[in-house]
Amino acid sequence: MADVEEWPEPDLAPAATETLAGAMTRLMPRLRRVLAASSELGERAAPATIELDDDPVLASYQAVAVAPIGPADQQPAARGPGRDPTGSTSSSGC
Repeated sequence: MADVEEWPEPDLAPAATETLAGAMTRLMPRLRRVLAASSELGERAAPATIELDDDPVLASYQAVAVAPIGPADQQPAARGPGRDPTGSTSSSGC
């Protein structure tokens, strides 16, 4: 049996939440265009009319999940800029 440890979610400062909310607002029209284009090309894609959660953190994970990108790109996108898998910060973003 595997040993599993709880990985607590860090609390975001209000400024970080506002920054993420702004980024999600800018992302949504682009995501909708990509989803519509993918659908027009016959690719399996989420509907371009998809509604994401109001919580910007949850919405960012949902956007990664529905974006027409592969698993190798989903993981760094979900991690966010400047984070490596261990949770330490790095100077390079994704």
